[in-house]
Amino acid sequence: MSRKKSSEKHNIAFFTSSVYDQQYDINGDIVIIRSDFKTAKRKISSWKKHGYSVHFSVNLSWGDFSEYLNGKWDDINHWEDVQCDRFGKYVFHGPNIPYIIPTVSFNNYILSKLIPVLEYGVEAIHIEEPYFFVKSGYSPSFKKEWEMYFQKPWTPIYNDINAQYEASILKGELVYRSIEFLSMELKSYCKYHFNRDLKIYVQTRGYISNIQNKTITPIKKITESKYIDGIVVNADSIKQSNEIASKKDEEIKLFESAFIEFNSLKECLRFASKEIWFAFNFVAKSPLASWEINKSDYFSKLAAALFVPEVGNYIICDCPENIYGEKTSKKPPAEYSMTIQNCSNFLARKPYLREEWEGTDDNPIGIFISDSVMNQQEYPADDIYGAINRNDINNFNYFYGLEHPFFSYGQKVSMIPIEHVISDSRYLNNYNVMILSYDFMKPENPSIHYAINEWVRSGGVLIAAGTNNDSYNNLKSWWNTPPNNYKYPMRHLFDLLNVSEQVTELCEKIKKTNQFKKVLSDGIIQVGKGIFAYFPESPAKCMTDSRFSEYMRELLFSACNKKKIKFISKAHYSLKKGPYRIVADISNGQTTYERSGVFADIASHKLALKDKISLNEYPFLLVYDIDSKPDDDFDIIAATGKVKDLIINETEISFKLKPFPGIPGYIRIYFPYPNIVTLNNEEISPVNNETDKRTILLHFEATDKILQVKIRKKRI
Repeated sequence: MSRKKSSEKHNIAFFTSSVYDQQYDINGDIVIIRSDFKTAKRKISSWKKHGYSVHFSVNLSWGDFSEYLNGKWDDINHWEDVQCDRFGKYVFHGPNIPYIIPTVSFNNYILSKLIPVLEYGVEAIHIEEPYFFVKSGYSPSFKKEWEMYFQKPWTPIYNDINAQYEASILKGELVYRSIEFLSMELKSYCKYHFNRDLKIYVQTRGYISNIQNKTITPIKKITESKYIDGIVVNADSIKQSNEIASKKDEEIKLFESAFIEFNSLKECLRFASKEIWFAFNFVAKSPLASWEINKSDYFSKLAAALFVPEVGNYIICDCPENIYGEKTSKKPPAEYSMTIQNCSNFLARKPYLREEWEGTDDNPIGIFISDSVMNQQEYPADDIYGAINRNDINNFNYFYGLEHPFFSYGQKVSMIPIEHVISDSRYLNNYNVMILSYDFMKPENPSIHYAINEWVRSGGVLIAAGTNNDSYNNLKSWWNTPPNNYKYPMRHLFDLLNVSEQVTELCEKIKKTNQFKKVLSDGIIQVGKGIFAYFPESPAKCMTDSRFSEYMRELLFSACNKKKIKFISKAHYSLKKGPYRIVADISNGQTTYERSGVFADIASHKLALKDKISLNEYPFLLVYDIDSKPDDDFDIIAATGKVKDLIINETEISFKLKPFPGIPGYIRIYFPYPNIVTLNNEEISPVNNETDKRTILLHFEATDKILQVKIRKKRI
């Protein structure tokens, strides 16, 4: 009996700005067109003709909007809608490409341009990069929006804590208003005029990318919008978390940041019925980057995505025409292109394989995060907190200081949006341990504390950290507005937990004795069935002084020990995905990870067999463990290209392979029987220098044609 294996779900996509060309066709399921509106129809139709599901992307922050800005659309000059800094300078993305304020008129302009695109038959619209720069907020349009939103005159932002915070709130609101308007109008138009559903995706920066790039995105509202069908999380804007000591350390740091970024958006959408897509490019942003750097960057982000196994949708490239086009001066080596195709073929299979974390305890550590972190990125020049620790703010060390002591110890760490504890009571059900600091963000609502208090008293372990002395504690907000009279918001939580007196005593004892580590355990307090502990130092110090990183870790482990929650130190992450093994070094060479057996290396262009794998040479592994194959069923381990129309019966396996144009490749197949192999109906010999005969390795030369592969049991 034959059975056909086919993927109904399209989970591999890429961006392009060009009409279809075979040399750019990198074997996805979906193509996302970036285009000016004049040439959109030709580009969309060209890809549809070649069997692609087509989406269309529009950038909400920057692009060629000269028609709008210069009055050619509605006879009104709109340069007042350009983002502007306190010196009166426009904020530019590139020459003559400014960043836009999404005013009502601009939203109407974008809508008028997108309506015709719907008529071309696109299945989805992507709204890209909906963000606002922190340094902007001085243009005429923004001042008008301020007056309408706050019902008061605009206030200069610089050196005014309240104005800075309010400006950031408004920026998020304007971005969200634009997304909601466009989503509703486009969906409605598509339904009424074509009687079909249109999907809306928002490609957004996460918390880390926004902080590192000094931008604002309304993450919480976007993820909760009922008009948004999915979120695209792009890791390409992520920078290193702190200074690096070596190339390997750089790779691990990038993996760490990308993992946290990807995982945070997954947590934002944990109970939402929305798609999540992870985007990472196999070419670094810098045109001067070597192919070795490109490969390192790619595998750091690929590994990060793989360690969020709940997500199985990927955007694997940003404009292949920039890499493989005729005018491209720097094409990747064939070996690298082959490796990318091998990995992409694996990604297409990944959603259908069962996953299992190896050697990891069931005690993930959650760290509270809030959209308000983006509102707290600028400080007055005379602010001691801001002036002394500016680098810590820019590098996001206030967060990394809470996360890195545990990530580097092998623990699973996740960002948890703090606002969700009141919007959905289920959000903390998976967590026994949470960490909280208000040194870099503020709670928007006191109800958050009532929810956290209840969670602790029901048995949770909460570690609070920070000095609580930054300028944003002086905001005119709920904690210092009657009937409340708190100097800082954390104090309100202390009172609910009934630990204020013990926290004060701890801080005074540290000042008197200067014995931080020795008396830190005095801050571990039983609260109901749970545990509260206080770390009275800036979390950023954990990134600049290794002693404090150790103090933070010891405090949490000691607090958890009272609840009999144990943690195992690990120097790597390891994940099983069916017979595949994904391993990442998180220790900068301190791991002793090493395994013997028979493994097919998916990250090698020749899909080489190895009898031993380790993390000594490279911090990431993606292999197929042949010895762990649960049965003798046929399997395609990896292929340089896209596998289509897979048919399996008792004696034969057959499929079509769409190669990467102009690139040679390999196919490795699990087939532990004597066999006959045909390629395009001609019998061929597999690569014959193999040490293990359970698999077949086929090599094919560069071709632009579809390959028909058949393997059948040899009659003996």
